[in-house]
Amino acid sequence: MTSVALLSFAPLLVVALVALAVSHFHSRLQPQIASRMLMTILVLAAFSAIPVLVELIAGALFEVPLAGIWFHDEAHAQGFHVNIGQIVAIFVWVGLLLTVIKGLRVIRSYYRSHLTSGAELIVVDDKRPFAFATPGPSGEIAVSSALVEMLSHPEFEVVLAHERAHRHGRHDRLLLVGNICTFLFPLLRPVLRRLEFSLERIADNCAVKISGSRELVAHTLAKVAMHEDLPVLTMGISKVGVAARVVSLINGPVDITRRNLALMWMSVFLLLPLALLQWHHVVSSLRLACGV
Repeated sequence: MTSVALLSFAPLLVVALVALAVSHFHSRLQPQIASRMLMTILVLAAFSAIPVLVELIAGALFEVPLAGIWFHDEAHAQGFHVNIGQIVAIFVWVGLLLTVIKGLRVIRSYYRSHLTSGAELIVVDDKRPFAFATPGPSGEIAVSSALVEMLSHPEFEVVLAHERAHRHGRHDRLLLVGNICTFLFPLLRPVLRRLEFSLERIADNCAVKISGSRELVAHTLAKVAMHEDLPVLTMGISKVGVAARVVSLINGPVDITRRNLALMWMSVFLLLPLALLQWHHVVSSLRLACGV
């Protein structure tokens, strides 16, 4: 692999380290602030990964039998020099294929979920206790018959309030963008999980406002946290970080100083110049290709 490619990976690793380090403190923030910060981290980090993917794909094209020679000569004539070798090219093509397949499945699942029956609440005959909201502005709230039987009326209202908060906040769109970002940059997977956690905390707080009792929401959450195997883009009350969310509900919000919050946002926006540095290689190649 050439020095150009190596120089492209160095800023990308710094981006990953900064993203993981800053997002680690998400639980100390108000969930609304945390979700905005995590979403910004995901988008900026994924933006910085695109140029490296372009270079890897271009290098992989050079290794294609017969056609690769033509790609190689044309790219080098335009000033684009990335040689990655046959072994790396195989990994690039396999990884790209798996990413495309997974991405298409998630997007197809997202848009299929928009085809709803029109009812807000659907009771599914299932012995496992679960509840989740499907994607889309008119997404349905699905609850199992086992959950209906095991909850009291106030507890069931907590579950509905939680899932309605996901629908009204359109958290499905944030999860869709977050999943796309992790397809482009797999090292961001922990950041996506932290975003899911923050969105669940937002829904928990909405349930607290409606029920008027943090203890009731915490008790209900612990009671239904027996089933976590939910689809990727669904927002389920027991999907992410149940124990930590129960502790947060019982102990109340954690305050963070404005100074520390400002430092965190400054760290997040440090990703922007790193992302632009990554794009510098692509822009330079395009300028050479266009004769600018």
